[in-house]
Amino acid sequence: MIHVEVVITDPQGVHALVAQELARAASTFASSLFLRHQGRTARMDNPMSVLALGLRQGASVTIWADGDDEAAALARAVTLLNPPSPPPDFPLHTASSGDPS
Repeated sequence: MIHVEVVITDPQGVHALVAQELARAASTFASSLFLRHQGRTARMDNPMSVLALGLRQGASVTIWADGDDEAAALARAVTLLNPPSPPPDFPLHTASSGDPS
């Protein structure tokens, strides 16, 4: 059994679409996945129990995984709860006449 603590960064927190995606992902692994927040535990494969945790932006949650593929399952859960930030917007410049300088 392994675990990791993450902080929810999504401004909307964990809402129904995220909870459903967590459940969908959990069902693809042999391992059992759980979320723990403020003394309460939810099975990740149950969207209603995930929503009942009331995870808002800034909430600290511990993800637990137990099973043969626990490392991969835990990594997927972390990615879903804290997706990578999009790259910053860089100004685009167009070169006239095809000159790269």
